[in-house]
Amino acid sequence: MVETMHKAAQYLAMAGKSYLPAKEDDSHTSLEWLVKKKSLVSRDLNDHGIRLAINYKQYALEILTDDELLDSISLTGEGHDYLCSWINEGLKRYGIKGEFKFEPHYILPYESGLDKDYQFPAPNADKLQDLIDHRNVCDAALRSVLSERKDASEIRIWPHHFDTGALIEAVEDNGELTKTIGLGLAIPDSMVDGFYFYASVWSKGKDLDLSNMDEDLLSSGEWHSDDWKGATLSSESVSTDEATKFFEEAVHELMLVLR
Repeated sequence: MVETMHKAAQYLAMAGKSYLPAKEDDSHTSLEWLVKKKSLVSRDLNDHGIRLAINYKQYALEILTDDELLDSISLTGEGHDYLCSWINEGLKRYGIKGEFKFEPHYILPYESGLDKDYQFPAPNADKLQDLIDHRNVCDAALRSVLSERKDASEIRIWPHHFDTGALIEAVEDNGELTKTIGLGLAIPDSMVDGFYFYASVWSKGKDLDLSNMDEDLLSSGEWHSDDWKGATLSSESVSTDEATKFFEEAVHELMLVLR
């Protein structure tokens, strides 16, 4: 279901691209996870709280506000072209001006994409619940770690790589980021075969060395020091407290690396 929900998330991202002013960092296409609604949602599309959402529990595309579900359609068996039309007409009905255009500016890492022949498969409830659990734990852990920090970004889900991510310790020079620590949840990729929490470090123009990081510095997880520099922890069966501790310990050590 990871691939299916990653594809479904593109409708939310393209809503941001279609209706909102473009941001240099592409954040107008970024998404938010709502724990109580078990839903992925777009940015506010009209400054009045109208958002497009994917409800994981209902396996449905929704138009909603913070307080009200306005419209909904099950994804099961629905084709790409029809869903684009449903979004366009539905958002117009609720006052969103303009046209919904599905024009991605990046390529997803799958053999087949969303085209006129694509139809959404039937859901697997157990796998969807697993995806909900991963997002819930990450959201709670990040909010715990970042809530007291004034140097933290907002928590967003980025539609290209489908990771939950936030930045801290963002040092700026004339408005440009020069040092960052990234925290979040990544979907399975070439580095880790499964969902995983991560803490990464970056410094402009500096090759940071993590090769001597002691594994004992982390209660759980491991360090990486090759092209990608940071720490990872498989998120399988990890509690919110364990994820929070991983982020806290990794951030502490990576801040020392940046000094």
